[in-house]
Amino acid sequence: MAGDAIENIVKDRKIQIGLSNLYVDYWHNTHECPSSSGRPSRSDIFVVNLALVSDVQVKKEVTTVSDSPNSLNLHRLNTRIRNQVEEKKRLVNALNAGVSPEGQKLFLAISKTINEVSWSGVNIIVWNKVVITPPYKAENLRGDPDCKALPHIKKIVEKHIKDSLYQGN
Repeated sequence: MAGDAIENIVKDRKIQIGLSNLYVDYWHNTHECPSSSGRPSRSDIFVVNLALVSDVQVKKEVTTVSDSPNSLNLHRLNTRIRNQVEEKKRLVNALNAGVSPEGQKLFLAISKTINEVSWSGVNIIVWNKVVITPPYKAENLRGDPDCKALPHIKKIVEKHIKDSLYQGN
């Protein structure tokens, strides 16, 4: 209930949350709390994987009934979770393939604007049309010269390299 304070124990770590909303489904709890930014029009959302929870305790229970809570778009949240899990899996695949940190950073930079990015060993594949090979520079792009994606991806790679040099990475 809104105003309750609950504590989840996740992998031997206590997580205490004051609630304004709680949604429960078979796989996870979604906790909606007042925004940490202090903005009343915003909320912080915490998703807790129930498979990792060993204990849930209500620390403070509120007896007064408040206004009905704002509804959460659970479909949107589930889509966001699924996308984040897929992104993490792609990064793990890169680590398992022995990709250099430069390659991983370039992969992340490309995936911020293009969703169809994957790994083939240590090579980055974009839109199944362009291959970027180590050492992941603009001159390491391979693809059909008539492909319109090639110059676009080349600009992304050049910008990433320029930004990396500017930041000192």
